Amino acid sequence: DVLEAYLGEAAQVRRMYSDLLEQAIWYLRMAKLAHDELETFYSAAMDFDAVERRRVRVRQEIEAQAARPRP
Repeated sequence: DVLEAYLGEAAQVRRMYSDLLEQAIWYLRMAKLAHDELETFYSAAMDFDAVERRRVRVRQEIEAQAARPRP
């Protein structure tokens, strides 16, 4: 039967999928740990007021562009 010929291959593919998914989750976990560690260095030096001022200015520029009539 054709279906039975692929059952073993399908099981192998499921195992590979599961293994690769676990590996991807591990890498994401490691990336998050690295991110958190790096964040401890730059967050203390970050000027959040300046970031907020810049955010407001960029938003105003975007809204001004969106309000302009299109040709």
